[in-house]
Amino acid sequence: MSVRAAGRTALISLSITPRSPQTKRIISSAIINQTPNKFERFRICLESQLPSPSTDAEDGDHDLMTIAKSTMEMLSSNRRSFHRTWARMSPLIELILSASIQDCAGKSDNSISENSTATFRSIADVGCDHGLLSLSLACMAWSASQCYEEDKENHDANTLPFLSKGVIGSDVSANALNSGALMSLTKMNEALSRKSDTVINLPVDFRVGNGLSVFHSGETDGVILAGMGVNTMHEILTSSDLDKLDINYLFLQPTNSRPRNLLLLYDALQKDGNSWDLMDESITFLGGRWYINSYFKRSLSIKSIQFPGHCLRNKDSCEATYESFIDHHIQWLQNDYTKKGKLEVNDQRWINHLFSDERYCKWTNACRRLEPNG
Repeated sequence: MSVRAAGRTALISLSITPRSPQTKRIISSAIINQTPNKFERFRICLESQLPSPSTDAEDGDHDLMTIAKSTMEMLSSNRRSFHRTWARMSPLIELILSASIQDCAGKSDNSISENSTATFRSIADVGCDHGLLSLSLACMAWSASQCYEEDKENHDANTLPFLSKGVIGSDVSANALNSGALMSLTKMNEALSRKSDTVINLPVDFRVGNGLSVFHSGETDGVILAGMGVNTMHEILTSSDLDKLDINYLFLQPTNSRPRNLLLLYDALQKDGNSWDLMDESITFLGGRWYINSYFKRSLSIKSIQFPGHCLRNKDSCEATYESFIDHHIQWLQNDYTKKGKLEVNDQRWINHLFSDERYCKWTNACRRLEPNG
């Protein structure tokens, strides 16, 4: 029997008999190329990339990222749109995935322990628009749950699959949800159920509402704010009682990354009695704009205020891009200083921070020239 013919049979039972990543890629590529319907291609690709209990942790993470990429590609309007969206969203998804499994290093099941210092079982995508990120995370969660169920007897009693309580997407626009996210969700569920003995519903719920007003206490462990400006994020975070909602994880990707704008967000989470630890950051340069992704985790207390870029310096995968970010913004501030003779308060704070931190000694002279009377 040919690989192509064998693939058609194998895919029906793939969730019962996981295959190696190499075999899955051969099967999926052979069939996907002959399938005109994008939702059917999505089904085949998703099933062929189900995380396998036999793969190591690194391969498992890669499978989930591949699922997210395939979902986003299927939902994007065209290839150009997809490549830009994926370039911007993939570092954010990686932060979320990393946060969810950080307490189970060495495990191969993308699960978290109930006995860890914090559990990460659900996430809300606020301002989800047409739901590309929400649906991608839901597909990752569904795939991880399939892997978990297949090998449940080998799991510790206190482990749970990635985002085991699912995803919530919210947006202020009912039209965006109805014509985008909900329509796509219906077609995706239909595609996944087509070759299954049961009706499949991806673990995602979409709601119309402003900010965090649509959530109840304990309903979501984490919140994503992406694709919006700093001022909008700041309003959402400061006008909602994050304590009462019992939210413990925040993932932020503002569209304006000027240091003084980012400081507004970082201050809101680390000052005035707010205790959020900056756990990780990543940075992407796309279309002439920098996107800094930040992951904050609730803490009992803040030992010291962390500035934007704290986790990026000396992080090999980000260092070159972050250095370009610093170079660009120092030049920008030098122009401001020349025109006005002084800097705005948060711009000056950022310069003082660079000047006082030995990790930024490369920019000492440039920062000195921007010091008052420097």
